[in-house]
Amino acid sequence: WLAGNIGLMSSFGFLMAFWIVASVATDLWERVRPAGGVRTNVLFRLRQLPRAMVGMMVAHLGIAAFIFGVTMVQSFQIERDLKMGIGDTTEVAGYTFTFRGVRDVAGPNYEAAQGLVEITRDGRKVVDMRPEKRIYRVQRNPMTEAAIHAGLTGDLYVSLGEPLEGNAWLVRVYVKPFIDWVWGGCLMMAFGGFLAVTDRRYRVKARREDELPASAGARV
Repeated sequence: WLAGNIGLMSSFGFLMAFWIVASVATDLWERVRPAGGVRTNVLFRLRQLPRAMVGMMVAHLGIAAFIFGVTMVQSFQIERDLKMGIGDTTEVAGYTFTFRGVRDVAGPNYEAAQGLVEITRDGRKVVDMRPEKRIYRVQRNPMTEAAIHAGLTGDLYVSLGEPLEGNAWLVRVYVKPFIDWVWGGCLMMAFGGFLAVTDRRYRVKARREDELPASAGARV
């Protein structure tokens, strides 16, 4: 709604993410709040939580972050193909992209046309992005190397297309909000699983199960 675009799928995605976070927060509070008139320190009760429980909560928060990231990217990503000459500007999602031109550069095993695109927001410089159009000396196939500016609330992508008349170039601009939350959510899920499997109760249980057959054999 704040972005000026709300739909059924985006609303459902945000609701799912909120529901997961709220469920984890409620479960955590139920476990650490003082109960039965016994006044205990909340931090002490937090330290008493089993590692498997903590891992489960972290993994669920990772699912919420993943859902939120996917919803934001699918609902609000912007992609534009533009013809830009030196000094041309365009505004995308509040960012101003200014094309400063292209120069030839040489890499270790390729030659490239390197563009310079200046990104500003509200009159303040954000970053200079340098996308490249590369030709490798062995394969001789042109390859596009996009410039990426990563941020917590979104990533900016700029890539060079084909040269046009009048020293202009085809420039492709992407704005992908909160895409890093997709990868961050996956990492949180993996970390939560790692925390869960390191719970010492599982090792103790496995040891006891290994000892049971030996004890039964001794009695026989």
